[in-house]
Amino acid sequence: MAPIRYTAPWHRRPTPTRLYHTIERAIGIVEASGSHCYSGNRMIAIGRFPFRWILILAAFACATSSKTSPNSDGGEGASDAGVSSSDGGADGGFVHLVFILHLEGHDNGDSSQYAIYNSQIRTLMDTWEDAGAKISFETESVVTGVKESLVQGISLYGDNVLTEAVSRGHGVQLHGGLQMGVEATMDAFMVDLYSQRRLLQDAGINPVSVSNVCSSMDWTSAAADAGYLFVTSIVEYCGKSLPIEKQSASTQACTTPDTCHGQYPTDVNKRLRPWRANGPDWVTSVANGALGIIPSTYNLSCISEERADAGSYTGCTIDANDVAAYIAVLNDAVAMAAPGVVTAFTVVSSYGGHPTTSEFTYVAQILQAGRAYVDQGKARFSTTLEVYNALDAGP
Repeated sequence: MAPIRYTAPWHRRPTPTRLYHTIERAIGIVEASGSHCYSGNRMIAIGRFPFRWILILAAFACATSSKTSPNSDGGEGASDAGVSSSDGGADGGFVHLVFILHLEGHDNGDSSQYAIYNSQIRTLMDTWEDAGAKISFETESVVTGVKESLVQGISLYGDNVLTEAVSRGHGVQLHGGLQMGVEATMDAFMVDLYSQRRLLQDAGINPVSVSNVCSSMDWTSAAADAGYLFVTSIVEYCGKSLPIEKQSASTQACTTPDTCHGQYPTDVNKRLRPWRANGPDWVTSVANGALGIIPSTYNLSCISEERADAGSYTGCTIDANDVAAYIAVLNDAVAMAAPGVVTAFTVVSSYGGHPTTSEFTYVAQILQAGRAYVDQGKARFSTTLEVYNALDAGP
């Protein structure tokens, strides 16, 4: 059956009373049909019903009726109803040190490659744990072509390294992307956000954040309406959804995420201070905003290149220059930290397998530099959800 497509205007939302009855009807449709939202790489139509919102809410019912209960970080005790703060309040003048790792998938259709990939992820966890640090994994639900996602691998081969990561104190969230840069309708965008969560839930993880979903559409509202609490890994292409007067000339000229993949906002100090926001004007901080925004300060392997304004900030190889650059930014972040303000030095990297010995050496040096400040009480190794918890606690 062909995928569902929705074309009705997004702004025609039902009234609360109609919405309540529509939700009931959507849940009834799902229960009666026994259908699921996704199978493999494509969405299965539940049926062709006359009202667009019934279709969307039916997808929502699929996404929220998981066979698994919420995990501890995908997590960390979080649910769609909210998360508790381990800090009991806003930050006390320290820096959250966050390491996001996008899991890009292993070679397709080969159980031996899956086993190697999982083994390497465990080695990465060992490296971070040796320093007392944590990784915020962000994994794709579906990868097409020559790669296969961990979620697909778990379904085929077992050995769930994602739930193991959670049990070891790391974070696991969703790295989306089926609609990134695609001019789809908002309705289709929403269904994808729901359905990708369901796939990760089926692997034992209940994600509360999503990355890689930027578009010229109002992607922040879509993420919030789909029940995500915060977004991460903001790149310049994300700015395409901003009001035109808030877009820089370079952002207006962006045509694809791949060509506008530098960290955003451009002001590094702003990237050290997560915030809450509403709707298309997501660069403006709103105290009770519907969505948390946790930007990446730098790409881990490209810190020295970006600080030197050396051009491309993707596809770099980590080296001694990046270690020195990380320490310099770390020193600045510690100096910025203040009581009552959430400060987070967040670096992001993508992992497709086979890290070299030298890469591990440089990462270990970066982790030890962070550990020195942790031992002084000036920093804390955190997951992205722990940063959101502190942000959500308020001043």
